[in-house]
Amino acid sequence: MKNAVLNNGMEMPKKMEEKTVRANLWLVALLLLAMSCSVLAQSNRPAPAVPAATDVFTLNDQANTLDKSEQHEIAIELLKRAVRLAPESAATLRNLGVVYLNANQPLLAIKAFEQSLLLKANEAETYFDLGLGYLGCGKYEAAVEALKRANQLTPDSSGAKYNALGSAYAHLGRTEDAFAALREAVKLNPDFAAAHANLGMLQLTAGQRTEASNSLEKAARLAPNPTEAHFAFGCPFPDSTRSDKRADPIQFA
Repeated sequence: MKNAVLNNGMEMPKKMEEKTVRANLWLVALLLLAMSCSVLAQSNRPAPAVPAATDVFTLNDQANTLDKSEQHEIAIELLKRAVRLAPESAATLRNLGVVYLNANQPLLAIKAFEQSLLLKANEAETYFDLGLGYLGCGKYEAAVEALKRANQLTPDSSGAKYNALGSAYAHLGRTEDAFAALREAVKLNPDFAAAHANLGMLQLTAGQRTEASNSLEKAARLAPNPTEAHFAFGCPFPDSTRSDKRADPIQFA
């Protein structure tokens, strides 16, 4: 009897273990099936629909709305369609460049801005956008020239051009020129958080700790979002891959 009890006592755990293994195998199978169904559903999911507008104004208008809602790729497709409909529209090409800039594709933005300027040469805002594109891909000498040209055509009144110019000068190691541009930016617009931040970072690198602290405190106080205080239009200082969005609305064709 003792042997029988012993044998039964050994067999029961084995049976329980087999049941547990089978249950786990079923669970794994169900999980794999669910995962495969999920992947299949994602692969069959249709791409976002592109609105079927056919006139240039509506395409620009829809692209602006999509760009504001971070749907840059669809906005780009709409503007490409608009360019095909009106290849001589400098404004549409500029709009395309702005969306490329917002999508963090500065090289394509530069191409669009240059094509726009071939059609309408003396557009200050397009030169400004072009400067931001050059900043975004590290072409600082070209950025300086484009931004200076923008300022010649329409003198800066908001501080944005001087702020971007100061950032370009800083990247080139032209510290005195950077200081002059950034001080002009905050003079023109005392509430410009990004310019205060860039000035503060430049002062910090120059060993001006007290001045840097004051500038950075102003930036932090003025910026709606704390991270925004550390970036200039188009290119932050010091080095970063982030490219901020343009603040001004797209001008329609």
